[in-house]
Amino acid sequence: MNQKKVKEQGKQKEKKEQIQNYLDQICGQVRAREVHNDLREELGNHLEEIIYDKEQEGFTSKEAVTYAIEHSHHEY
Repeated sequence: MNQKKVKEQGKQKEKKEQIQNYLDQICGQVRAREVHNDLREELGNHLEEIIYDKEQEGFTSKEAVTYAIEHSHHEY
């Protein structure tokens, strides 16, 4: 495996961890555990869309994740 591919995989893993940590925080504030899976799916998809859009605009992966997390609560 070349170094560029390894670096990209590391970025993807870091991105997923950041999103999961954020979703853990959100679900931690919701008592109704029965909605946690739906909440994770919906909000996770929403974050992924924002991240994709921002990466297309030229944001780095890290910048896009940070932006998505910081701005996602403004839309709900």
